[in-house]
Amino acid sequence: MQAVDFSTPYYDVKQAVVTIATRPVAGADSIADLRNAKLGAQVGTTSYDAIVNQIDPAIEPAVFTTNDDAKLALANGQVNAIVVDLPTAFFITSAEFDGGRILGQLPLGGGTPEQFARCSTGTALSPGACPTPSSAFATRARWPRWKPNGSPPPGPRPN
Repeated sequence: MQAVDFSTPYYDVKQAVVTIATRPVAGADSIADLRNAKLGAQVGTTSYDAIVNQIDPAIEPAVFTTNDDAKLALANGQVNAIVVDLPTAFFITSAEFDGGRILGQLPLGGGTPEQFARCSTGTALSPGACPTPSSAFATRARWPRWKPNGSPPPGPRPN
């Protein structure tokens, strides 16, 4: 048996609002423009927390068992937009939806960033069993707080 503990959090990912160009919220210019929209996210995720805590919608957000269920609800018009993590948003809008667009990114919330299991100090493991995180993960990207009008967010910028 090998002992593991958790590393210091080092992977913060922003949440993004995804819609389809034909939805009423497609022209949203601010987070306030989303408050009266029917939004959805996977239950028990930072995406759902972002809807509740950052957007603070007037309409109860829809909850889904999986992101696939949320995407289906968006495609069927059951919700106007969904909230997912930014890397997922890029994939959804580029590979899964015709007319899909990222409305914008939400600021990083006050929650706990991702933690990954790592080897405990003094644990006897074979070399390479627990590699150190790459500098790409150790460096936090700087992103603008909100990109209105469906503009895609920029890629990570060097520190």
